[in-house]
Amino acid sequence: MTLPTRTRRPPRRSFSLRFHDALQRLLVRLKVDEVPHIRRVIVTLVGGTVLLFGAVLFFTPGPAVLVVPAGLAILGTEYAWARRWLRNARKLARKAVSQTQHILSPRPPETPEELAALQEIESARPGTAARGKSPS
Repeated sequence: MTLPTRTRRPPRRSFSLRFHDALQRLLVRLKVDEVPHIRRVIVTLVGGTVLLFGAVLFFTPGPAVLVVPAGLAILGTEYAWARRWLRNARKLARKAVSQTQHILSPRPPETPEELAALQEIESARPGTAARGKSPS
């Protein structure tokens, strides 16, 4: 008796590649892909509108951090400058996340001076100085 072998799933493609393929299928279905100038105009209008909407969301409550990259991804299907901006935005986002994780992760005191300073701060807090003593 042999066990069935598991087929490996192909690695998942990035969002921008999947988005580009979906946009290509939509444009082919609408038969816009046959005329390159019309396709470029449609992509520019849709991507520019989404990008401008994201810019407005920077000043009003809303998910500008999600909408602006979506607009750049749409424009990136036709324009190299939008792909560069999107790549730079990804780098900045990764850097911001790593710095935030570094700041938020607790670091144990490394030197005796740091340990002494932390103990001094703990002893200066109200209610912690008189732990072993009764209040007088």
